[in-house]
Amino acid sequence: MPEITPAAKGPAPVQLTASAPEPALTPASEVKPEDVAALSLEYRDGVPVLVAAAGTYIPAHIEVVDGEGNPAAAYTAGTTTPTTTRLYHAIDGYYLHQNDEPN
Repeated sequence: MPEITPAAKGPAPVQLTASAPEPALTPASEVKPEDVAALSLEYRDGVPVLVAAAGTYIPAHIEVVDGEGNPAAAYTAGTTTPTTTRLYHAIDGYYLHQNDEPN
């Protein structure tokens, strides 16, 4: 049986892409109420999705309460996948602006 010599000379070089830049934070006190997106909850293929409409800022932190007003959970906004061109970012205590720049 002939000996097989691989043509490869080591691992292939890897080029890592830079991650998305950190979003510019805007304190909630500097955001006009009319610029805050209205949030609604929808289910798409059984998956809950928050839809941001009519504004360019979303809250950084969303608290979930039960029927009696007791805290039940909390969500903190984060970046979306690189294929999304309209990004919202958020951190607690701030509103973050919608990024209209394509990636």
